[in-house]
Amino acid sequence: MMQLLLILLLLLSPSPALASNRCEYREVSRVIDGDTIVLKNGQRVRLLGIDTPESADPRRPVQFFGLEAKQFLKRLVEHRTVCLRRDRDRTINKDKYNRLLRYIYLDKLFVNKEIVKKGYGFVFVQFPFQYMEEFRKLQQEAMEKEVGLWNDRRYRTWIGDYAKSLSRISNCISDAVVCSWNAIKYIGKKKKVRFLIKKVHNAGERIYFNSEDDIYNPRNFTVVLPVSNRDYKDIEMQYWGRIAEVRGYIRENHGRAEMEIRDLKELVILNSDGS
Repeated sequence: MMQLLLILLLLLSPSPALASNRCEYREVSRVIDGDTIVLKNGQRVRLLGIDTPESADPRRPVQFFGLEAKQFLKRLVEHRTVCLRRDRDRTINKDKYNRLLRYIYLDKLFVNKEIVKKGYGFVFVQFPFQYMEEFRKLQQEAMEKEVGLWNDRRYRTWIGDYAKSLSRISNCISDAVVCSWNAIKYIGKKKKVRFLIKKVHNAGERIYFNSEDDIYNPRNFTVVLPVSNRDYKDIEMQYWGRIAEVRGYIRENHGRAEMEIRDLKELVILNSDGS
């Protein structure tokens, strides 16, 4: 009788693999980029098995479809409770940056898979993982359908528009307007500065508009906007790659030029011809 009870208990008990792969339900505080989130407890999570174009590294340029990938993930999971699951390979837990490596589910939606399927990211192939072959097939289908970042025509338009903006901003020199890379020469003075917005960072209490891909570059000019109660959730998509002018007093911050504005209307977006 005792042996029969033990057998029944073993049959009814979940296997170690299944038990260890249960959902960990956590609330998402914010989305950093298309493949990284921050939980409410402050822990960072890297979506396992995928890699999305760069959009958040303070020293690297924004890449094609990086902001779109971030926006997609943000609309899906930010401020929502998600299910986190580990890979069946239990050695896969954290990366070198101490971020959890997880599959993310929102109800029945497998978020990692959806990002590859809709062309918001690539399959991460530096090490094998549970869904690698399935993700590779989905990536191939996305490439054939030219969806998302695999759309060559959209990429050519994106790179062409950005090249035109770079060319136009190089001709901003005039008596009335200061080029962003020269703003450091006018500390304490009230000037109108023209710049190409290459980085937008919403830090919660403030939003930063930067003129350089590397925000620590001494040539970088930053416009700082203290955040009110207004919703600025799509501000990166709206302002990245645009030529803007702003008027005010230039100050120095860590050897770089900076200007603070009180209202977004003070940041004037120019037409495509720079007028």
